[in-house]
Amino acid sequence: RSGVAPGSTNNRILRVGLTIAGGCGSLTASSLQFATTGCTSPATDITNAKLYYTGTSPTFSSANLFGTTNSPNGTFTINGTRTFTQPGTYYFWLTYDITINPGNGNLLDAVASGITLSGNFNAFTGNPTGNRTIVALTFYSIAGGNGNWASTGNWSLTSNSGSSCNCIPSANSIVSIT
Repeated sequence: RSGVAPGSTNNRILRVGLTIAGGCGSLTASSLQFATTGCTSPATDITNAKLYYTGTSPTFSSANLFGTTNSPNGTFTINGTRTFTQPGTYYFWLTYDITINPGNGNLLDAVASGITLSGNFNAFTGNPTGNRTIVALTFYSIAGGNGNWASTGNWSLTSNSGSSCNCIPSANSIVSIT
């Protein structure tokens, strides 16, 4: 998987496939439980977690938000409502929004631990291999060593001779000054 940039949103962390067997009638999902297990520093790296629903499609889309929770750290629950009337496998996607100043190189991960279906909590363990790494942007000085660090006109995101990004490095950014 690719790196995750500071300030980015909807970074896919975990896909949960829920298989509904035939003959169960109607079932309603009202919450899914997760944990930030595997994250280096969730309290300072993650602004919120969102859970999206893509129906029977295993392809990510942010069109149907199931629910969200702010500042996940440890075990957390995302509440929402989704009713299943047909057998099949239905997909949920856990995403994280990242703070502006996360730790460069910190890891992002999650474990799924249960779902509440029609009022009954069903525990399970979903912990696939892999994680995501926060990769700070590299800022290139286009003012050489003589520029003002806080001037948005002195930095590029492409090269030391690139055009200004009208932005400035954060505390965890990588900088190149030549």
